[in-house]
Amino acid sequence: MSTVKEMLELLEVGTKMGMKDEDLQQFVKDEQARMRDEREKHRVERQEERDRDFKLQMEEKDRDFKLQMEKERAAREHDEREHARLIEEKRHQQKLEELELDHKLQLKRISHESECCD
Repeated sequence: MSTVKEMLELLEVGTKMGMKDEDLQQFVKDEQARMRDEREKHRVERQEERDRDFKLQMEEKDRDFKLQMEKERAAREHDEREHARLIEEKRHQQKLEELELDHKLQLKRISHESECCD
């Protein structure tokens, strides 16, 4: 809707252009319609800009979320590999301790056998 000030300005412009009566009235209506269309065009453009901004924000949040999920997945995989490595290391340590114990037992047996047989 045009303001009173806009309408008075349009009447003044139309009058300066030499318009009267119906021509002046039609000029004011046409200009008001043009101004209304222009305001609507600007509203639509602003809404489209807000929509684009919102879409960009959502895309950025989606990228950030995916990146965070990837970091967490990588950290989880690293932890799982580290855990598996520690288990394997412990298994090897236990095997080494068993071998050392077997070796000591064999040495004692050999020592005992040599003492008995001498």
